[in-house]
Amino acid sequence: MLSQHSWAAAVPRSSPIRSRSKRTLHQLRGVTTAMASAFAPSSPIFRPVDPAEVPALLAIEQASYPEDEAASLESLTLRANDAAECFLVMTKAETPDAPVGFVCGTRTKQDSLTHDSMSTHDADGAILCIHSVVVEETQRKNGLGAAMLRAYVRFIDAQKEQSGVKEMRLLCKEHLIKFYEATSYTAKTRGLR
Repeated sequence: MLSQHSWAAAVPRSSPIRSRSKRTLHQLRGVTTAMASAFAPSSPIFRPVDPAEVPALLAIEQASYPEDEAASLESLTLRANDAAECFLVMTKAETPDAPVGFVCGTRTKQDSLTHDSMSTHDADGAILCIHSVVVEETQRKNGLGAAMLRAYVRFIDAQKEQSGVKEMRLLCKEHLIKFYEATSYTAKTRGLR
């Protein structure tokens, strides 16, 4: 059973990678890479999507969701090309070109999440609809998913003044609500709001 879960409380008010100046995706790539270099070699790196890696991301997506829920190649390509500012990829420091997870979404002006509102990307929408939160099967159950979500919140927040995103929402299975709430709580308690 899917339930709509509003994750608006997790959108932070400030961020360690926030700047008074507007940043481009190219500049954000440098910031996220610089943040990652401070960690141990096995730590994750979070970076914007490269549309050329969509086939590798599709394999992770299809291994993470049932066939009728997984995004298609067309959907992921649209998100990588048209909604790159809502798409964050996770890699390992030792293999920075090999994705091990990602979070992606699109934006909408509609007040509720529907199939139509989640099938397109409205670059002026204030609501960010999170579609996929996936980690490669061999990398699961070690905290990478939570780390990736916290990085995603910081990534979105770094663009918030420029983008106008005011709220993040997602649809999830009932048993995953606690995971998203816990991640939201962690983001708030780490001084990210």
